[in-house]
Amino acid sequence: MGVYLVSVAWASWPVQLLQARWVVRFAESLHGGASFPLVGAALMLIGQHLNGGGNRLVSRLTREIRALAIFASIGFLLLIPLQGYGLWGLAQAEDQQDRISIDRLTGATRAIAAATGDVELREAISGLPGAASLSDAPLKEPAAAVRQRLLNELTPQLRQLQLQLEARRKARLRRILQTGSRDALVCLLYALPFAAIGRWRDRRYSFLSDLLDLFDQLMDQLRGLVADLPHHLRLRR
Repeated sequence: MGVYLVSVAWASWPVQLLQARWVVRFAESLHGGASFPLVGAALMLIGQHLNGGGNRLVSRLTREIRALAIFASIGFLLLIPLQGYGLWGLAQAEDQQDRISIDRLTGATRAIAAATGDVELREAISGLPGAASLSDAPLKEPAAAVRQRLLNELTPQLRQLQLQLEARRKARLRRILQTGSRDALVCLLYALPFAAIGRWRDRRYSFLSDLLDLFDQLMDQLRGLVADLPHHLRLRR
């Protein structure tokens, strides 16, 4: 348990709640080593069962572990949307960087196309990535010839870059879906056993049993509403 807490604290320091990269790193550290506390809690319950509940210290620790397991189960369920938010934030940041690069090249291409003189053309050329130092360099050809040559080179490059960025955007979307689905399943698989271990101190059954009972009650109410729906529709007519 101590190793798990140290690893989580180490991975999440410094705390940056508004940073998507930190959110993803924090979530991965939580479910990446969750097997340690889960196995520890299970071993404690097995030891308490083999001991027959005769040791008061073990019984008290078992009650505390059961209570903490409830919060762990809820935490892993909340971790699913949290990590989804982090993954989406990372993808949005990468999309923004791509938009900046293509917007800069698009703006420079339009400026070159609209340039009518040497000074305007040099200023437009300086807007190209890596060409800022060319704004004061004299043109070795007529401005019209330089402009046309640059447009002939930049137009297919811009189109190719747009296709590449679109492919990267689709790849990021697939990565989000794959990673998010995998991590959501992992969190769910940790939440269920913790819920099975967890139990409120005044309850006889596990937290998972309480959740299943609540789910059955909600389904009964939903079935009742569906069964009464035709009757309500007839009354409205």
